[in-house]
Amino acid sequence: MIEVTVGAMVFLLITLLMNAFIITIVFGSSLTSGKVIGATIFSAVIGGVGAFFLTKRATKIGVGLLTAWGLVTVAFLVVPLLGLNSEKYNIAKLVFYVILGVLGFYYSAKFAVSIEVYITAFIGAYGFVRGISLFAGGFINELDMDPEAIKEVEPIFFGYIAGILVMFALGVYV
Repeated sequence: MIEVTVGAMVFLLITLLMNAFIITIVFGSSLTSGKVIGATIFSAVIGGVGAFFLTKRATKIGVGLLTAWGLVTVAFLVVPLLGLNSEKYNIAKLVFYVILGVLGFYYSAKFAVSIEVYITAFIGAYGFVRGISLFAGGFINELDMDPEAIKEVEPIFFGYIAGILVMFALGVYV
């Protein structure tokens, strides 16, 4: 799954950059619809070849980024529970987010195979429950640094955490 995601991102990036380069630099003002189609097809081929070769080496980086994001989402849940909701803790929150992200990236290189399932299940569970909370309300905004928007932890937040844990367990099981 990681290889497919990284491959798709690499393919799109190479294809778009190559297409933009060919259209703007090579053709310039002598641009016709046939040249745009030709440049797009050529760029897609180059993007596919580039994605093939880069994906073979990018699995560890992809798992590292996924694990870093997973641990940052854990930090999003832990910060309100630790009572770091006031404005005076903004720097501490950012440092906590960065440290967990870096640790996640570093340790995933050592445990890439075993951690991939768990971190993917957690990110999926978090995204699912967080999506529900956008409509239902009561979930603390993780990135909000505005002192007027900071609230106390409401009881429904613990329900969301329970939902995340249940969905996480289902994600690992499936």
